[in-house]
Amino acid sequence: MDPLFYDSHIHLVDEYYANFLTQILTSMRELRIKGCSVTIDVSTSRRAIDMFSEANRDVVFNFVGIHPEFAQTEEFSEFEDLVAQNRNFIDGIGEIGLDHSYDTSNDYNYSKQVDIFQKMLNLAEEIEKPVSIHSRGTLDEILNLIPSYDNLDACLHWFDGTEKQLQRSMDMGLYVSYGPLIAYSRNKKKLLSLADRNKILIETDGPVRYSGCFKNVTSLPTNMLITILNIMSHELKMTFEEAMCIVSTNSHMFFNG
Repeated sequence: MDPLFYDSHIHLVDEYYANFLTQILTSMRELRIKGCSVTIDVSTSRRAIDMFSEANRDVVFNFVGIHPEFAQTEEFSEFEDLVAQNRNFIDGIGEIGLDHSYDTSNDYNYSKQVDIFQKMLNLAEEIEKPVSIHSRGTLDEILNLIPSYDNLDACLHWFDGTEKQLQRSMDMGLYVSYGPLIAYSRNKKKLLSLADRNKILIETDGPVRYSGCFKNVTSLPTNMLITILNIMSHELKMTFEEAMCIVSTNSHMFFNG
């Protein structure tokens, strides 16, 4: 049975979820939710392979990647070997990207972050898998890099650019995802309204907590996706069912090609 709802970015292998992950997956299955599980380093990628290589494939898209925060310390060759050995159990590459906020020490080498990101994009292109991209404060740099790769399906996770950057992203055929912040962020609502409807995805980025109306409750697909879709339908002046259909179609296109 096809999913009704998709969470395009969630850290299901995060330690926070460890004690109740089985319950989360059971709830997702009952509510026909499928989540894109992303990783941040080699260790979490191995954990994802162990957890989602065969079991729970009906509710999980299994993405593995090296987050920019850990680009300085992770060995790409080790990650590359992991992907080569488990290619049939990997649905995409992520969370990957660039972020200057991690350049906080004198011995930090930002060029290493760029190198890892480019190698990740090359790998995704080679194995023909989509990518989930972290672009905080580096969107122009990333948009300048992506055209170097052919037939790369990419989602700018947690899109936080300007209207001009959004338009450029749409012109490049990229997907953009929005999360719970659209419940109380005027800027996010504005960006959502300007995005190509055929390129919109939704996410929780769990276990991130949100303020405002969510009162720092831990984010889960089962407690936030319907709220996100409801707000999305209101902002785009469509019914909830129409919004759900659009996101479902977009998600299927992104994850399945």
